[in-house]
Amino acid sequence: MVDYIRYFWITSHGHTRSSDLFDKIKKEVNSEVTALSWASLLESRSNDYAAILTPSHDAWSTYHQEVRSDLDTLRYLGISQIRPLLLSAIGKFSDKELARLITNAVNWSVRCLIVGVASGNLEGVYSKNAKAITEGAIKSVGELAKEQSIVSLIPQDDRFIAAVRTVTVPTASLARYYLRKLQIVADGNQEPQYTPSADTDVTLEHILPQKSGSEWKLPPELMQALYNRLGNQALLAGSVNSKIGNVGFAAKQKALASSPFSLTSNVAKASDWGEKEITERQNALADLAKVAWPFLV
Repeated sequence: MVDYIRYFWITSHGHTRSSDLFDKIKKEVNSEVTALSWASLLESRSNDYAAILTPSHDAWSTYHQEVRSDLDTLRYLGISQIRPLLLSAIGKFSDKELARLITNAVNWSVRCLIVGVASGNLEGVYSKNAKAITEGAIKSVGELAKEQSIVSLIPQDDRFIAAVRTVTVPTASLARYYLRKLQIVADGNQEPQYTPSADTDVTLEHILPQKSGSEWKLPPELMQALYNRLGNQALLAGSVNSKIGNVGFAAKQKALASSPFSLTSNVAKASDWGEKEITERQNALADLAKVAWPFLV
């Protein structure tokens, strides 16, 4: 409830911290008339906020299924800083532009996650532009994408691709989403109805294990550094992944080769697996990432 009230306040007043919210509301909502008016407006917009959090909400019944999928992805990724921007766009943007904003919200969020943009910076810029949308200064996604604050905040292609080439992803749910989306692009199929939270039968395999063993000759500190590199992670069926364990690369090749995911089966073509192979694979994934999460669609 407090999050909703703060985000609703932000749409018309700009960035506001939780610690300042009550005092700011108290100064403006200072009579019975203003209190009743503001409470009524707060209630009416609550349905819009619920829609942002709920992909199955009736508000999206006339939209393409891709909108529901994108909202599910935002929820799956735990993205909250962009909510004031989405809330301000409901009722201000056309249905087409709102759907476009939601898609771009996913792409921008992924770019910021991979590059490591600070959450405080995200909320500040999104809040500023949410207020501009409410006031009618920004009327489309195209206009929003040209705002200097957005251009400076959202990593552009060169910075984004460079980050993908070296990124480590210790959070399994994020790595699974990234790899599944990259696989869709590699297949040439955008699969608009794909929702990451529904992909429960696919698990994450770290090809190079975290700890050295008799079959892995790399220094322990290097294995630790390479373990969570995105290029070292691959999608496998859970039933297969549970059987291969921490065996050497040669023993893993058969399981990797039999995977229906081309980005996984291609790993089996390598003669060995170490820093060179991980870097080469991650460079290839970076090329796909630009297509998977473009700056503007």
